[in-house]
Amino acid sequence: MVEVQLPPLRFRREDLPLLADHFYRRLTGNAGPIPNELVATLMTRSWPGNVRELRNFIERCVTLGITTPAGANASSARAQGGIDAALPLNMNVPLKQARDEALERLEHLYVQSVLRRSEGNVTRAAELAGVSRRFLQRLIARLGLRGVVSDLGDDDGSDD
Repeated sequence: MVEVQLPPLRFRREDLPLLADHFYRRLTGNAGPIPNELVATLMTRSWPGNVRELRNFIERCVTLGITTPAGANASSARAQGGIDAALPLNMNVPLKQARDEALERLEHLYVQSVLRRSEGNVTRAAELAGVSRRFLQRLIARLGLRGVVSDLGDDDGSDD
């Protein structure tokens, strides 16, 4: 086994754009580069953690559709437990309805993310999510995400 020791990410700021672009392209399947506004936001952060923290931050931004500095900073505040919830809540409805709406939004974002990470492979996405393939198929159908699976190139398209 070879052990490689690297300084923390906060001491390797020149690596941020390259790493962020790698994660962005991998998560979006997009041939285009990471938006400059998002890179600028990344450069202003202290990055006390490691590369995994950067990957998680990029994943949150992609999942929530955030690529502007203000949006990325709000995403960071939400990730750190800020009052501005990642899932917009309708406070003008009964609790049960607000909960159901938030849960549906969470499921939608989560399934999109797990499908993106698995490149549309439903079996792999189910493994990543810790659910059965059939459960995930039903959830995809209920959420109206069948087109997402097709767009990502599901290579195990059986409906069993």
